[in-house]
Amino acid sequence: RLDPNSKAAHLQLAMCLMALGQKEEAKDAFIALVKLDPTSYEGWTSLNELFTILGNSEEAEACARKAACLEPESREARLKVVSNLVRIGKLDDARAELSKLIADDTLEPEFFIIVSEVALENGAYKEAIKAADRVLASYPDSGKTLLVKANSLLWLRKYRDCLKICSTLKQSEPFSARALALESFCQIKLGDIKSARMLLEKASATNKNDPVALIARGMIEFQDGKVKAAIKSIEESLADNQLLAPAHIELSRIYMKLGDSKNALDEAFEIARQPEHKASALALEGRTSLIKGPETKFMQEAKEKLKAALKLDEKNPDALVGLADVHLKAGNIAEAAQLSKIVFDNEPGNVDALILMARVKSLNGNKKASNSFIKKASELAPGQGDLIVFLADSYVNEGDSGKAIKFLKKNIEE
Repeated sequence: RLDPNSKAAHLQLAMCLMALGQKEEAKDAFIALVKLDPTSYEGWTSLNELFTILGNSEEAEACARKAACLEPESREARLKVVSNLVRIGKLDDARAELSKLIADDTLEPEFFIIVSEVALENGAYKEAIKAADRVLASYPDSGKTLLVKANSLLWLRKYRDCLKICSTLKQSEPFSARALALESFCQIKLGDIKSARMLLEKASATNKNDPVALIARGMIEFQDGKVKAAIKSIEESLADNQLLAPAHIELSRIYMKLGDSKNALDEAFEIARQPEHKASALALEGRTSLIKGPETKFMQEAKEKLKAALKLDEKNPDALVGLADVHLKAGNIAEAAQLSKIVFDNEPGNVDALILMARVKSLNGNKKASNSFIKKASELAPGQGDLIVFLADSYVNEGDSGKAIKFLKKNIEE
């Protein structure tokens, strides 16, 4: 049997009916096609012709307007400008072009399905959401467009908003695997690791090669101490798109935590190829400078990069965590507390922020609060190397070197 959602099958049926002169049946078949694919130029063009023949001039004109917006050469000309600007690093100019299109009230909602996809593909996430909203005003159940919006919200770190859309999307078969993967990613960031694991297994059972699911798997594997598996999973997420910045962000973080500054920087440079993620690239360069050594030159280099990142993205978690670390090393506990809390408030599952909060509370003499943050971090990332080292240091600082040795031996053996 043919897939009832097959666009090719619906188009072929409609064309055959039209060729046989069965105009009413052809009209119904083309209506079914454009419901399935509102961006079908052939569908709207044929409906314009059929409604004209059937004497319905009002419907014919409406279909003609939609076809004009979706005419391939016209469509490509409008959107090629955006892609070319992004390619040469002019994201702000590309966003301006997208904003002009989105503000144009003469364009039909079907055209914005394509605009939202192009915006997402080029990292213009805010514009992707605006274009998606224009579509959803006319097609509130458009799974394709809801998915664009959910993906954009995820990369903008609006996890709770992303989850709201995913709860609807995962009920729709063509989009359920990606919706589950997006949910899993969000729950990792929000600190619900149990739900994240469950959702990830469901997503992988449907599509084990989904890039978002692979990144989420790699994040969980790293937190479990499975470093090689984590790197492999995230690298596999790049199979269809080597420029997928979120994958390079996670790889850079992993290499940085492993003390591998060369690979961490290589990944940061890959991130910088996507203009929308320039802040993350700078932040990870800055954090990598911190692991090179305690020398003043490295600290200064880190501060410059981290502050530059925050100018581009004031809530960038890597920039905030890095700068908080700089402040702690300089003895500025209040500043470190403030910055780490910003990260923690948006990403309660951010292990770096949890460790920083634990350090801050400990330095302020609040042992109980410090232990609470340590406990949460340990639940989320029981095998993460930098957390294990931090815990061992805590035991030493408490004067219990024996406990530190026992703890380290246990984790080394595992």
